[in-house]
Amino acid sequence: MKRFGLFLLALGSGGCVEQASPPADLAVRDSAGVWIVEYPGTPVSTGVLTLSPSPLYQHGTRDGEYPFTYPHSGVLLPDGSAAIADGGSGEIVLLGPNGSFRAVLAASGPGPAELGDVRRLLVLGQDTVLVDDPDRSRLLLLRGGSLVRTVDLREHAGRLAIKGVDSMGQLLASSARLRTGVNTPWQPGHMTRLDPDTGAVDTIASYDWIPPGGPSPDRGNPFEPQGDVTVAGGVFVYGRSDTPELVWRRPDGAVSQIVRWVPQRTWPTDEYWARFEAYARARFLRYNAHLERSSVEEYVRMDLARYEHVPDEPLPLYRLLFGDRAGRVWLGEYTMKGAVSVPRYTVLSRDGGPLGVVEVPAGFRLLDVAGGRLLGVLPDAMDVQTVTVYELLHDEG
Repeated sequence: MKRFGLFLLALGSGGCVEQASPPADLAVRDSAGVWIVEYPGTPVSTGVLTLSPSPLYQHGTRDGEYPFTYPHSGVLLPDGSAAIADGGSGEIVLLGPNGSFRAVLAASGPGPAELGDVRRLLVLGQDTVLVDDPDRSRLLLLRGGSLVRTVDLREHAGRLAIKGVDSMGQLLASSARLRTGVNTPWQPGHMTRLDPDTGAVDTIASYDWIPPGGPSPDRGNPFEPQGDVTVAGGVFVYGRSDTPELVWRRPDGAVSQIVRWVPQRTWPTDEYWARFEAYARARFLRYNAHLERSSVEEYVRMDLARYEHVPDEPLPLYRLLFGDRAGRVWLGEYTMKGAVSVPRYTVLSRDGGPLGVVEVPAGFRLLDVAGGRLLGVLPDAMDVQTVTVYELLHDEG
């Protein structure tokens, strides 16, 4: 293989991009080459994009199925199959388009083709998966279950998080180094391009990442906002969860689009603080079920003492920012700091227009969206993790 990029999908190969008819009062204008979309309120459901009432398949609970422990990353391949990284077993598992077990693509171990840790999977071809392995500061390219090559990232150890790929085969990533105890200003993150053939990294823009004062050894706001960046359709999309604005940047750093809206603010009442206490207790019990009840309450009390209820600061506008390969942006409704599942997503098209509000089952964790499918993890009543795939429906009426 002469070029890493030979296996990369062309931009837009995730399928056609849906576009809703914009509301009559939606303001759209071109300002010096930057497309600006302004909503008079918050984006609402248009019915263009909805979820199938039942999943196409679920895998992980029946006899003969792979016993997932904690599937934390996954991608949908062009043929409808799915590659899933399981945190419990340390393996990457391939499921067929109908949800049947196909193979173990890679497993943890000391060998060059084995895994240290998996932060994220990316699709780079018909049967090609990129593995971000921060434990060994490298990227692995797996094709058809075999190791094709690795990319050494030791020079950038712990700082690069791969987010996506652009149309030229360059990897798009976020880069940041945590500084504790810093009060002002916002700690920065950076949008970077990584040449997978040479390992060269080019920083193209910075963004607000962590708010002033956090993380800090002092008491913090459990509902504090945060900045995040994702990749949608081969370009960066950045948002700060306390600001009703999303910014699109091309891989060269140029701003191409801005979406703004007028939010309905929500403040953290005593009810939200009670929900946070319940969440902290459930989180602790999940990993410390062997402890006595009195010990659990003491540890939870110590954990909660690290936070302060700040009722005059509004809740973040959203919990998750997720971009898919078709260029859509999924804004996950705010639930709770640290929560990995959200109940619904507001979906915007590549052009910033509204596509709908997609509701998902309680506890569902989104992993990937591609090819008219939505891939995630859904725990059952016994907290058994099942890989679940829904069909993404389009209402053209």
